[in-house]
Amino acid sequence: MQNLLKKVLTVCLAVLLYSVQAIVPPAVTCQCPLGSTIVPPFNPSDVSFTIATRKSPQPVPLNANNLEIVENKPTKINIAGWLQLTTGPLSYFPNITREYLQKGDYNVILVHADKLMTMLEIESVQYVEPIVQTVAEMLISLRAENRLFFNNVHIIGQGLGAHIAGLVGLYIYRKMNEQIYRVTAVEVSKLGFESAPADKRVDKMDAKIVDIYHTAAGTLGLNMSLGTIDFWINGGNVPQPGCLAPQIFQEDLVSIGLCSFKMSIWYYVYTIRFVVLGEKCNSYANFKAGLCEQNERAYFGDESGTKYKGDFYLDLTCSNQKCVSNVKPLRKR
Repeated sequence: MQNLLKKVLTVCLAVLLYSVQAIVPPAVTCQCPLGSTIVPPFNPSDVSFTIATRKSPQPVPLNANNLEIVENKPTKINIAGWLQLTTGPLSYFPNITREYLQKGDYNVILVHADKLMTMLEIESVQYVEPIVQTVAEMLISLRAENRLFFNNVHIIGQGLGAHIAGLVGLYIYRKMNEQIYRVTAVEVSKLGFESAPADKRVDKMDAKIVDIYHTAAGTLGLNMSLGTIDFWINGGNVPQPGCLAPQIFQEDLVSIGLCSFKMSIWYYVYTIRFVVLGEKCNSYANFKAGLCEQNERAYFGDESGTKYKGDFYLDLTCSNQKCVSNVKPLRKR
């Protein structure tokens, strides 16, 4: 009980700190899916970019004055979600950057909006549209300088960043009449988006490929198929394996939910260099019952492509930096 109270107090303190941080004059009233909320006005300097390449694996600043440092090659753009730091030991950005640069010759562009993503979540949601515009206009500027082509652009967003990633694709399509190649949503934030129309959240029309990864559907994540292909890992909901450790009380739904929500990141990072498969099925119950064993398989994670569409399931367990799926390749008849 003492540990449980400690966890609850920690969460409450975090909420209080973010509330205090958010109260910065001057303030404006913004309209959003959750109603009218007072937040500070958007400052473009609160969103910045860095880029890493094989030639320069340590990220360096990228801005309108040095677009020439970007070479025209496949580009991975990473957008973190609410409470996800983009620098330091608690950030997943160094991991995903390292894995991509070991895999191939990419531009890895990192979007930094930590100040806007570490407020109360209801407040961070208000900044989605200006962040979308800032990121999209940077990509349009790079395209204008022939530093990238949209059919080589892959945007990867986590949580709230997943909606930003999708809406960047939609913004570019509306302005440039050209689709980007791919949007990947590594779990999709629920708060503020349950009733949002398709043009206000990530959607299958945002890119040629929109692949979605569900690990906390119905709690912190949206419980609906959103992409050209959706993967439901371990049923797609809470708890994910490893999120019910002995030190975590089952009553501590906050810790369990956040752990499951964030597991999507590490599942995806693993697939950058290792092959994992999912099985097409119409429900997790039928998947578990073995009723879809002869259905088509699709690559889960980074290797996911344009060939397959629909809902795919897999049970995935990870330990000692290795993940194992219960979905195996189809045997040839």
